[in-house]
Amino acid sequence: MSVTPIFVLGRHRSGTTWLGNALASLPEIFVPAHERHWGVHESAFFSHLVRYCDHGRTDADLRAVKCLFERSDFFSLSGLATGPEIEGLRPADYFRVVMDTAARQRGALFWLEKTPAHTLHAKFLRSAFPDARFIAIVRDHRDVVASNVHAFGHPRSVGSWIRHSMATAVYEKIIARNRLTVVRYESLLEDYEGTLLAILKSLGIERATAPRSAFQRNTSYEDTPPRRRSWHAAAMALGRWPVQALPAGWIEEAMIRWREHTRGSLPPWFFAHQDASA
Repeated sequence: MSVTPIFVLGRHRSGTTWLGNALASLPEIFVPAHERHWGVHESAFFSHLVRYCDHGRTDADLRAVKCLFERSDFFSLSGLATGPEIEGLRPADYFRVVMDTAARQRGALFWLEKTPAHTLHAKFLRSAFPDARFIAIVRDHRDVVASNVHAFGHPRSVGSWIRHSMATAVYEKIIARNRLTVVRYESLLEDYEGTLLAILKSLGIERATAPRSAFQRNTSYEDTPPRRRSWHAAAMALGRWPVQALPAGWIEEAMIRWREHTRGSLPPWFFAHQDASA
């Protein structure tokens, strides 16, 4: 049975989890998910693990990829006891076998992976998975920046607003350059049913009604989002301007070269939780 990959890409806090969870609620689409990850779980495979293992350049690096990945929470949630032998495979081929096997065990026609940082690897992923469907969700950059600052930064720091604005602009440039299928976050808010049914139709899945996720929306705010001030807008504009001024090709190649020559680290949530279950 043929299985088609789906990659949900987009900047952190742009709605990737919301979209991933909606698609994951269909039996045709397999996704490792758990409530402790607000549903669909990130693999961090290409953005973190492969870089941490020196891009799988040697046999020892490849064995490290397999060893560490099969200790991950993502792998535990796949339901597999063990993965394939990795010798003779590229990391992308190994990941493909793992996901295809897990999807087939559930009779799924697709598998879905959602790691926002994989957006920066869009060019590589399109080459490594030529049959994959790539869906990028894009949200108003002001809301994305504010959400990232409040979730991961320092709301009173001008530098934090500038840095997250720059990063958001980089993601937008790479999404546009790779001609990915784009879904607007605002469209999901305004017309969830119609927007999701259109996505499903593009995948060849016909539904009379759009699926509803079993998981709650993930948010950066405990209550109403705080009001943005004029200095927030100025800081965001300052961070956004230099990225917008540069050609997208330059930005993408700079990110590729930087990631090829820097060793990544593993996120604190990477390894398997004791009560992980498929």
